[in-house]
Amino acid sequence: SLMETGRAGEAETYVRQALTIQREAETLDIQGQVRREAGDAHGAEAAWLEALELDPRYVPAMTNLGTLRLGRGQTSEALELFRRAVTCDSTSSEAHYGLGLALERTGMGEQAQKHLAEAERLRLQFVRQRVASETGSQ
Repeated sequence: SLMETGRAGEAETYVRQALTIQREAETLDIQGQVRREAGDAHGAEAAWLEALELDPRYVPAMTNLGTLRLGRGQTSEALELFRRAVTCDSTSSEAHYGLGLALERTGMGEQAQKHLAEAERLRLQFVRQRVASETGSQ
């Protein structure tokens, strides 16, 4: 991807073009990621908030926004976003991981460990499924 090759500015151009055609949560989430990568935390936050206005159940925007807020020390806001994300998609390893980190910061170590373990289990399950589909085995 353009972001992986250090071309975030070019990626932002393509995202803006896509948004002129149709505003949707997935594209706004990508815009948030591009802006975060470019060091524009405020712009990233605005994109993720707009994505959630369009689709309040869009888990990737919730987890990205939660991660940003956790990084800013806004633990209660992050905790709420991650809890919402897990409620919307209990198979999201990112949501469980973020919730585990946020719970850890609030001193809820036992609950945190459960979510961190679930995140790891879901990641391993995803890898196994991916390997099986690529090798044609079940």
